[in-house]
Amino acid sequence: MIVVDTGPIVAAAFQDDKNHEGCIQEFMRLRKANRPLLVPSFVAGESCYMIGKLGGPKAEAAFIRLL
Repeated sequence: MIVVDTGPIVAAAFQDDKNHEGCIQEFMRLRKANRPLLVPSFVAGESCYMIGKLGGPKAEAAFIRLL
């Protein structure tokens, strides 16, 4: 099980983030390897805040649906 932090989640959410492509590739690699991801509740909350602040309420709602 992989514990995920806020940084990679936010980077994956925004194409203009300098780490976007690397984070997307890593999340895809982990998914293909069938590695479960754990997003602690405090990370989910912080990620929601950051995604909402940077991308607005629609982006925040999209992230919540993916959890």
